[in-house]
Amino acid sequence: MTTTTRRGNKERESPRARDAFTAYCDQGGGERSLRRLAEETGIPFGTIAKWSDRYGWVERAAVYDQEIIAAQREAAKKEASRRSRERLRKADEMQLSGIAILSLAQISAMSPEEARRHLPTAVRLLETGVKLERLELNEATENVKAIAPPKPLSRMTDAELDAYLGMLEECT
Repeated sequence: MTTTTRRGNKERESPRARDAFTAYCDQGGGERSLRRLAEETGIPFGTIAKWSDRYGWVERAAVYDQEIIAAQREAAKKEASRRSRERLRKADEMQLSGIAILSLAQISAMSPEEARRHLPTAVRLLETGVKLERLELNEATENVKAIAPPKPLSRMTDAELDAYLGMLEECT
């Protein structure tokens, strides 16, 4: 690797000096020490100090640290994005499951007793899936209540249940 010294001369860093620089970088930003590097590598401290000055190790190590930090940030962004997509996928699956239950249940053919027994799961899946999706997208969840029954199915009159079931049929 060719670098410029403080005096402007270009010199070629030897493989031994490059290996020492790599070991210096591996010590970590706040923990770097030329003296400790000399002890660890067995290279005389004077040689290490001369290489550090000649090849700009401090500056190069700072650039290296910034590249590592940038790479870590990018990896964290990608992981956060992957997790967000996964949460959205699960929210969508919940909604689709609720819709599938409602579609397969033939709501209009159900008796009020059957509806009270079978629909809470579908409604809970729909409501939870929509809430999770909205939360993931930083949207308000107050509107989700439109899917939820106005009161527990078991306490609805047959007329209230019929009206609620009609609303659910329109959703699916």
